[in-house]
Amino acid sequence: MSSLQCPARVFVARHGEAAYETELVTDDGGSLTPDGREQARRLAERLRDARISRVWTSSMSRAVQTAEIVAAELGVDVLVREGLREYAVGDLAGTTLNERAYAGAAFDAWLGGDPEAQIPGGDRIDEFVARVTGSLEEVADQHPARRSWSSATAAPSWPRCHRWSGSRRSGSAG
Repeated sequence: MSSLQCPARVFVARHGEAAYETELVTDDGGSLTPDGREQARRLAERLRDARISRVWTSSMSRAVQTAEIVAAELGVDVLVREGLREYAVGDLAGTTLNERAYAGAAFDAWLGGDPEAQIPGGDRIDEFVARVTGSLEEVADQHPARRSWSSATAAPSWPRCHRWSGSRRSGSAG
């Protein structure tokens, strides 16, 4: 971002409540429940006076559905970015194993500040943070002195991980 531009303000929120068609762990899927759709409408209402100029989202269906509801309520468009996807579940995909039990050591290492921690077959935290940071920087660069909202399945992970990137959160919603 040029030093002559005012910084963008980016709001980040998690998708609404979702239901899944299978018990198998996956990197994809999930559709909003009726409660999830209502959560998205309530989020749009909370953001109505924030002058959001665009909604960005990961490609995950539950995030896209959330983003489309919010964008329609706010009268703005939606852009999809792969970089906003949550961490890859790696070797856990296609199993019915408990995510926390399987990947708990990696999660604990991430929270403990180990940038090289990794879910077996999945993302290293430093790679995940770089991917999400790059996407959020793209959002900010395309909206100087304006506001955008990102429906990112990565959103709940971002507040815990931003310290590794040197980025700072300027706002959140949801």
